[in-house]
Amino acid sequence: MKQFFILCVFAFASASAFVIPSLTLDPLQQIKRIVPEIFNLTDLRVDLDDIKSSISPGKCPEATELPEPFKLNSFLGTWYEIKRTGQIFENGLRCVQANYKLDQAAGNVIVNNSGVNPKGKPVATIGTAATTDKSNVFAVKFFPLSPSAQYWVVDTDYTGYSLVVSCNNVFGFFNINDAWILSRKPSLDNEIIQKLEAKVIELGFTKLRFTDTPQDC
Repeated sequence: MKQFFILCVFAFASASAFVIPSLTLDPLQQIKRIVPEIFNLTDLRVDLDDIKSSISPGKCPEATELPEPFKLNSFLGTWYEIKRTGQIFENGLRCVQANYKLDQAAGNVIVNNSGVNPKGKPVATIGTAATTDKSNVFAVKFFPLSPSAQYWVVDTDYTGYSLVVSCNNVFGFFNINDAWILSRKPSLDNEIIQKLEAKVIELGFTKLRFTDTPQDC
């Protein structure tokens, strides 16, 4: 759920490609080169095709409310990541979970994402999700000074599955989008998965490529 990282790095890489004549790499190649250096992720494996699948021309589709009012309290708790699209910072991660807890004092949701990296080491990131004018859409931040990323609950039954989409406009010319299929258990019925994947296409995200998230810990 760290799409704001991509926004920041892509903006930096794009600017570098145009401002510094000696840099001949295109923005996507810049991301592959710069990201590991910035965050000291020497074992990061970046698939440029996955990154490209998350970039679309034009603006994001407008987020819509669920048919029924969103029940935040029912959505809180632990979700297992079943499938994800081309997230740079989730490459190689398995046993990914997202835990949501209400911060009563601030009125936000505490987001705790955890998983196991390729070296077998547990990793976690904690952020906050602020409410917006739509009850099922949140603005997520993992660092105080970072830009927020959209977190749009497109579909959920609260007890079994959820489909989450994030789409963020960049410079008004293109957008970066990703999606996650979540489950209350480490597995999910294939029929439900296919239904949720079809819903992503219906929203207009036809280039996104889902990959399985191993839940074998």
